[in-house]
Amino acid sequence: MTSATVLIDAERVPALSTQLGRHCQVDGELEDGRVQVHVSAPVLVMIAQHPAGWGAAVEVVEPESSAPSSPEWGQSSSSATPLTRSE
Repeated sequence: MTSATVLIDAERVPALSTQLGRHCQVDGELEDGRVQVHVSAPVLVMIAQHPAGWGAAVEVVEPESSAPSSPEWGQSSSSATPLTRSE
């Protein structure tokens, strides 16, 4: 299993939780209204597969290898993803 910590708009958490089930754990809500969520999946591309199309509503916090700009991501997915990586 591979995992990542993401920040996501609070209203999108139920959808992500429904799609990932036990592989989606809410870590807490931030002051800006986003929620920190720990997600896991058998392969890297599956982490981004569910929230695809949500644009800036999802931000990868860690690990860096789960961010779409990493070399591993390029090898895992031939299409662009709207996920952004935290700076």
